[in-house]
Amino acid sequence: QSSSQPLKHSNYIHAACHYKDKKQIFNLVNEHQPQEVYHFAANSFPGTTAEQAEQLVQDNITSCSNLISACIEHVPQSRFFNASSAYIFKPQPTKYTLSSSVLSPSSPYGISKLRCYEIASQLRKEKNYFVVNGVLFNHESIYRDERFVTVKIIKAAIDIKNKTREVLELGNLNVTRDWSHASDFIPAIHKSLAQEKPKDYIFSSGIETSLQQFINITFQKLGMNLEWIEDSEKLIAKEVRAGVTRIISKKELLRENDYSYLVGDNCEAIQDLGLKLVYSVDDIIDELIQHHTKPV
Repeated sequence: QSSSQPLKHSNYIHAACHYKDKKQIFNLVNEHQPQEVYHFAANSFPGTTAEQAEQLVQDNITSCSNLISACIEHVPQSRFFNASSAYIFKPQPTKYTLSSSVLSPSSPYGISKLRCYEIASQLRKEKNYFVVNGVLFNHESIYRDERFVTVKIIKAAIDIKNKTREVLELGNLNVTRDWSHASDFIPAIHKSLAQEKPKDYIFSSGIETSLQQFINITFQKLGMNLEWIEDSEKLIAKEVRAGVTRIISKKELLRENDYSYLVGDNCEAIQDLGLKLVYSVDDIIDELIQHHTKPV
């Protein structure tokens, strides 16, 4: 939550500090003496230059290192949850697991998240500190912005429905993802810090959904059926009734080192933590459409 829009709740205290300022973070932890700490903050968009990508890596590592070090120093009895990412893995065509998948990221964000994962694991071993790495696969909510492809699709489809836009241009459409609702992870994440011994977990739905399926469902819910047409140059989708192109896959929009398949094995989280998925992909899309549809 940004400092300009703090949450409003009787049990919530909003305290701001800069993640790079180690002294501020140490003082904040010492003042509030938290018994459970959940580190979710990270920058996931590296920008367009090598300098920006390097800055993202350093920023994410610094924020995690400063916070976990402050907890070990001032509240060593506390328990720490480090939100990691599916992008720490080396791409593979099958479900990812912590026991068998290779940790070898290919993006600046993934590199930073793996280093945070390693720092947390190292301090758990060296300092005997209770820290859990939670490897989070795609988790959606109304708080996502348009840099995320799910929101980009939802908002574009609504605009097309309202005749304020004609077409949406995207990169690689031949990808499969594992989409959950962020709120479905929270109870299990909380339980991960209540275990007798710290253990790392994958938080995911375990359900495969292609990007084309996500697009189809979204447009159908808004009364538009799509027909996909592929040639050697590009993949497009036309609205059946109107006969108008609505989706275009463009090579210049392809993301470097993107994953074609990113689905997690959530068996251990279900077994140990009672991970329960309430929201389906349909439900997630319904919520996003409702949120982004402007009242008339």
